[in-house]
Amino acid sequence: MDWLKPKLVRALEVRQAEICAHIENVQAKCLTTAIEAVFVNAFESELKSARIKREVQLDVIRTKSYYEGRKTGRLDCYLPDLRTAFEYKAVRLPRRHSNCLSGARYDIGQLLADYLRLSRARNLEAGYVIAFVYGPLVSDAQSPGKLYRTFHNQMFVDFNVADGDSKIASRGIVRQAFRKLKWDTGWGTARAPTWAMAVKVGSLGAICIDCRS
Repeated sequence: MDWLKPKLVRALEVRQAEICAHIENVQAKCLTTAIEAVFVNAFESELKSARIKREVQLDVIRTKSYYEGRKTGRLDCYLPDLRTAFEYKAVRLPRRHSNCLSGARYDIGQLLADYLRLSRARNLEAGYVIAFVYGPLVSDAQSPGKLYRTFHNQMFVDFNVADGDSKIASRGIVRQAFRKLKWDTGWGTARAPTWAMAVKVGSLGAICIDCRS
């Protein structure tokens, strides 16, 4: 995962003004669409020597969707020469509607599905979920470690809200993922765990989760 850190940092440094302007423009219209894409374009521009395939069928890495109600899906990014896959998510901190069941289930449901499909893939060397984070709490975080703690504790809030939903509570595999990532408990230390990495550049950040560790 160390090889990803300089690429994420540089992506956010080089494109910081562009990304922030895009987010401001989108939010002024009370939308959230296309925020993920501007982060992804910045990051993938740093994968200069890699052969990139986008929107690849999940069968390529021999996995399945794991997202409730969906039997099929596609990978956000696949590097065939490295047998490495990425799933991306843009997450505002704090999240809006985090006390609402449907709102809590949305981000955490997608992140858990991404984690499960990469961690349980049978034809994959490495897999990473990258949550690109923005918002007031990212600006307030004084270090990458504190940013990770903020992100983790938002996932803990979502877990507690979504845990009351029988559809989630009854899915043992999802609960196992919660426990593996420790999102079922708060995170007190200002340091990321061994399976995760945080980077912070101004008001922007990224949380990278190693799904194969």
